Amino acid sequence: DDNKKLCLMSGEIIAMSTVMTMMFEVQDLAVASPATVSRCGMVYLEPQSMTWKPLMESWLNTLPPKLQPFREHLTNLFGWLVPAVNRWIFKEAKSMVSVGILDTDEITRVNALMKLFDAHADEFLEPEEGEVMREIPEKEKIVWVESIFIFSLVWGVAGVLDSASRATFNAFFRKLCAGHPPKPYDKVDGSFASPLKLTAMIPDQGDTSVYDYTFNKAKGRWALWTDSITRDDMRIPDNAEFANIIVPTIDTERYSALLEALVLHSKPTLFVGPTGTGKSVYVQQKLLVGLDREKWTALFVNFSAQTSANQTQDIIDSKLDKRRKGVHGPPMGKKMSIFVDDLNMPVLEKYGAQPPIELLRQWMDHGGWYDLKENSFRQLVDLTFIGAMGPPGGGRNPITPRYMRHFNIIAFTEFDDASMVRIFQTILDWWLDKAGFDSSFRTKSGSVINATMGAYKESVKNLLPTPTKSHYTFNLRDFSRVIQGILLTRKEDFTGPNEFIAVWMHELMRVFYDRLTDSQDQSWFLGMTKDLLTKHFEVSVSKVFARVAHKPKDTLEDDDVRNLMFCDFEDPKAKVKSYKLVEDVNAIQPTMNAYLEEYNSVSSKPMNLVLFLFAIEHVSRVSRVLKMPRGNALLVGIGGSGRQSLTRLAGYIADMEVKQIEVSKTYSMVDWREDIKSILRQAGGERKGTIFLFADTQIKEEAYLEDINGLLNAGEVPNLFASDEKAQICENVRSAARDQGREGDGSVATLYAFFVEQARKYLHVVLAMSPVGDAFRNRLRMFPSLVNCCTIDWFRAW
Repeated sequence: DDNKKLCLMSGEIIAMSTVMTMMFEVQDLAVASPATVSRCGMVYLEPQSMTWKPLMESWLNTLPPKLQPFREHLTNLFGWLVPAVNRWIFKEAKSMVSVGILDTDEITRVNALMKLFDAHADEFLEPEEGEVMREIPEKEKIVWVESIFIFSLVWGVAGVLDSASRATFNAFFRKLCAGHPPKPYDKVDGSFASPLKLTAMIPDQGDTSVYDYTFNKAKGRWALWTDSITRDDMRIPDNAEFANIIVPTIDTERYSALLEALVLHSKPTLFVGPTGTGKSVYVQQKLLVGLDREKWTALFVNFSAQTSANQTQDIIDSKLDKRRKGVHGPPMGKKMSIFVDDLNMPVLEKYGAQPPIELLRQWMDHGGWYDLKENSFRQLVDLTFIGAMGPPGGGRNPITPRYMRHFNIIAFTEFDDASMVRIFQTILDWWLDKAGFDSSFRTKSGSVINATMGAYKESVKNLLPTPTKSHYTFNLRDFSRVIQGILLTRKEDFTGPNEFIAVWMHELMRVFYDRLTDSQDQSWFLGMTKDLLTKHFEVSVSKVFARVAHKPKDTLEDDDVRNLMFCDFEDPKAKVKSYKLVEDVNAIQPTMNAYLEEYNSVSSKPMNLVLFLFAIEHVSRVSRVLKMPRGNALLVGIGGSGRQSLTRLAGYIADMEVKQIEVSKTYSMVDWREDIKSILRQAGGERKGTIFLFADTQIKEEAYLEDINGLLNAGEVPNLFASDEKAQICENVRSAARDQGREGDGSVATLYAFFVEQARKYLHVVLAMSPVGDAFRNRLRMFPSLVNCCTIDWFRAW
């Protein structure tokens, strides 16, 4: 105040001396009270008057001596291309995210361009001792400078565009570089250089876009990203597991290359894109396998709606060592890359900030944060942050521009059709080869992929989420579940290729049809499926049902689909339990009753069930999920519809142990964590098939779902095990890791990663929830993994 007295809550009054002043630097006055505003002098810095030119000037001053001769040329490139591109993006394009208002957004993009340029211009630096740099011939230097600049412009300034805008940007950018920009982009405010003649523009062949090329330094010219994929890269090893297969495509190549360049030069990177496009997979693979183990360590952090700033700080601090007083960092001689997944999930607090993000911003702005015990500032060195997030909307919040401005933002676009077909066709053909199918089946693989893609695209377009159907969100994981289901079958159980179509149809029903809630959606889906049969396979419905006792008419009805069942428990005496067609669904009833009697004779809580067709269907759906590694299920129905008892029966048939928590009045968060630990130890340490059955009636605190979200997404709950427990776990799995050739360097981190992977493989989470009320909808919004990582089965009225 004017009398310069600071009054504290305790009633204490501190007088400030005449030479002291307080200055605040804020983004806006959204939460300032009038009393505060009236007592402060205001200075408004308007970004329009500042623009990005001063940044460019100061950046040009930092160029290495070998680049100084090209300073004027670079200034001209900036002045000619950047204003026009910025203007065009603002007017014509759609970006996945934007950083604050228009002017700050442009500054961030130009900044990203400069960072990318730095990351690719190593050859112009002075060599360090003992390092052999390759000499670039004088006449080629100009080609290098221009090519690196154009590459950085495409990925720095226009890297945030979605796939539709990328295609139009390609056409515009080629015209601009050729010196014939479309009107009104020939005279743009703020451009300060006339068009130049480029020595090496990106080639224009066929329908390739500027995003498809990279500057190949070995040859000194532009090359397609896909040129670097070799035959050997496409080969999948015979013992590969479905969840770990990565099929190289143009996306894997370019995102990995960009990530590598930025991380090695310690530039923070942010990937934005819809779920299921492989953001996390690429980053994890690059950080764990692609970087030099001697120099780099990696840390993975998963954010969700309930994450707090303290949790985040504890996770990061626990991985850092003390270097000297007040300075912490990774072990000496190493750098650490920290990958934050689902960066924009934390909920907003009262004033609209996200505490975990504000904490990370403090590191970005000031290089450290405060130690919570000693309240002293702690400098953190040798860290690089990489973030991944979905576009804002739903449970995802927009992030403060003051944090985003530090990042190079790169948009992950939806895969184009060619990439999707390539990925799944490679996997399906690999499996058909490995399992020894003959050519009559192999010719069907293309149709299976195209038909699945048709179903996926139509579902995304027509089955839209509404408040009552908030689980109608489809992503690429659903696509892969259909293929994964087909991979459960065996060659010996097929009599002809038409049954291969039956398997495909059954898997499609399990993944898409089982979540539909009303008859209108169901009949739409069945009609579409029938069209796909005629379009892609040219067969009628009756041919697909040739071996099924129930014969459908020409149309496809709900009853027909209910009689199409694949399961692995039809013959209890079989040595190999194979996933095969059930010819007559009604004949399986006695077998099921026998299973139930066996279960009741060994169980402490016998179940008195009448197994009619409806119950048998749901048992077969649950056991299909249990048969898949990493299979999780979300069973939605009103209480008493048999969700839990049928899961117990399915678990008994699959020979897995069903674990449940016992909630009582005294049950606390500590007990919950202990229960989760014992379940993970059983699944990951003893490698026994384990089912964690969890009902929404047991949710005493929403934080339980937080942990389940982590289990589904990453296979672990962050900071669950203390370091001594972790060491104990690693000792237990060491011999198993050795047998599988996965021991690596034998460190705790490697063995714990192996433990988590085993836990994901053997643990199946089955959630039983009720769709009544708002709770279900809110939970799905706050914890996206409940839909993304589970196969959904909607229990309808009997």
